[in-house]
Amino acid sequence: MRKNENRYVVLAIVMVLLANGLIFGSPLSANAQEGAISGKITQKSNGQGILGIYVDAMSPLCGDWENGAQTDAQGNYVIEGLPVGDYYIQTDTSPVPVYKDLWWDGGEGTADCTKAGAVTVTSGQTTSGIDISLNEICGISGKVTSDTGEPIAGNVINYHERI
Repeated sequence: MRKNENRYVVLAIVMVLLANGLIFGSPLSANAQEGAISGKITQKSNGQGILGIYVDAMSPLCGDWENGAQTDAQGNYVIEGLPVGDYYIQTDTSPVPVYKDLWWDGGEGTADCTKAGAVTVTSGQTTSGIDISLNEICGISGKVTSDTGEPIAGNVINYHERI
């Protein structure tokens, strides 16, 4: 091999090593600077998980949407791919509009974003236990009975809002 060809071979090897992260670290090392947040969204009245609620990670406080997830049938969620830092967790109940949106505050939840609690994401870790219990905004419940107080099965109750 000639001298110039050796340079090209060395250059090609260095480029392969760089591309595979073998010189300065993995090309996925940015992912090592990411973490996740997980928790459960439940009904305050009975503790059951709620399917379909969006859970959003916002940063800074009352700030921009960074990433989000949707709850599964048990109300569990995991928001992945969050850069290391502090986030504020908010529910978005638009898919299930009978619940009131809340911000996580480490307690009962708050409707005021300025009172939200920070959730710290650390590299390569999942910050868990970021749970929120939601109140229903409205609901109708009861039993249809006859004049004598006996239950009547098979009834449909309709609600019409007056505007």
